[in-house]
Amino acid sequence: MKILDLLKMDFVLPDLKARDRKGVFEEMADVVAPELGVESEELVKALLDRESTRPTALERTGVAIPHARFPNIKKFVVLFGRSVEGIDFRAEDSRPSHLFFLIVGPEDAPGDYLRLLAHIARLCHNEKFRQKLVKSSDKQSIIDVISDQDEKY
Repeated sequence: MKILDLLKMDFVLPDLKARDRKGVFEEMADVVAPELGVESEELVKALLDRESTRPTALERTGVAIPHARFPNIKKFVVLFGRSVEGIDFRAEDSRPSHLFFLIVGPEDAPGDYLRLLAHIARLCHNEKFRQKLVKSSDKQSIIDVISDQDEKY
């Protein structure tokens, strides 16, 4: 499963305004919830619940991959967000997260869900990929960076 099959241009947020975890979830949920047919508040709650079990920030990367599954949706969506200032996502190394890949998928597709999560995590451990995303200033350049790496994995 390729990221760009699930990431629409409208799901790229190059300048997140939120300054905390809940704010990031609210900002992202407002964008993808209508596409999924769920309420933004319901998605935020699911993300907060998931995050409370274990932080989704990847150590030594400045990346977080918040994710949630829902029983009443039929497709996966991916949203990318970037925070120039960084946000505390409770990474084990205490570094702020600057890059965010939100994954929301159907509850009845655990295999696809885990493969997508692993695919994004592998990409995000590539320092050059992360640096390019940090330096990209607009939606199209972010899509181009993701597309280039998405094809390699």
